[in-house]
Amino acid sequence: MSTKTETRPDLLSDLDFRPACACQHPACDHPDDTECGAPADAIMTFHIVNHCTTSQFVDGEGNYVHPICQPCVDRVVELLEQMVARLRARARRAGRVGMCGSCGAPIMQVSDIVRDVRPLR
Repeated sequence: MSTKTETRPDLLSDLDFRPACACQHPACDHPDDTECGAPADAIMTFHIVNHCTTSQFVDGEGNYVHPICQPCVDRVVELLEQMVARLRARARRAGRVGMCGSCGAPIMQVSDIVRDVRPLR
């Protein structure tokens, strides 16, 4: 008798737990490099701009995926808005389009970096 394990992409959202928010993104300004500790509300996927081909912590597309709480999502998006504005301004002065220095992907808005935010249910 053999048993077959079925793989479902939505399995994570079906689990009955709320992992702690790891807040490992360097933009999250937690004192003393401590973790947030708040319950995670979502799974966030974002591109590691300028390090997507060199970091060992990325998926095959240069993205980092981790559980995160909503206040930290808001903080990361706020910081990315500032970063994208600076990148666009530098690129405009140089007569170019803003892009990831590692893979060359265009970076014109926050959604070019934040690839997905899926709520944990």
